[in-house]
Amino acid sequence: MKFLNLTPEAVGKRIDAYLASILTERSRSYWCTQIELGFIVVNGMQIPPKYRLKETDKITIKEEELLEHDKNTLFSEEIIPENKPLPIVFQGKDFIVINKTPGWVVHPGNGVYANTIVHALAHSHPQCMTLPNWGLIHRLDKDTSGLMVIALTQNGYHFLSQLMLARSIKREYRAIVWGRVAKNQRIESLYRDWE
Repeated sequence: MKFLNLTPEAVGKRIDAYLASILTERSRSYWCTQIELGFIVVNGMQIPPKYRLKETDKITIKEEELLEHDKNTLFSEEIIPENKPLPIVFQGKDFIVINKTPGWVVHPGNGVYANTIVHALAHSHPQCMTLPNWGLIHRLDKDTSGLMVIALTQNGYHFLSQLMLARSIKREYRAIVWGRVAKNQRIESLYRDWE
């Protein structure tokens, strides 16, 4: 078993988001699944992925059970490359930036085993398949469009992951609102558990 000590910035964060921020070799959705399966507990109790951490919480990762489970999951299987063009807007030596279209799933999981950005990456940039998270630094939901940064090298992945962890990379979202919004009013997300 592995025990995690909370850092001050962990307090108030969702546990799945916190784990993804400190254990960057796996995605947030991966940690979400492991929490739901009971391989990660807080104070000895099973909690939902949206659980918000408190200062006195103690996180336990049941490493042996988790690793055994991983042997039979999609994460350990080979990604079959698919010849689908990536909408690249910038290409550097260590990373690319793509303009993800709505409806395109970023990586395999939740019943999706083909036609993802990762499958397209496997064809156009096969070196990404050797990187943690296939080079993905962050994700966008299936129906969300926008720019995504993807590492092409270990150095790029490490550097960009550190920038994300330090919140040095800023993200801005725009939403289409149905109906009228009063002038100078602010809309707060109804889905704050996603943060």
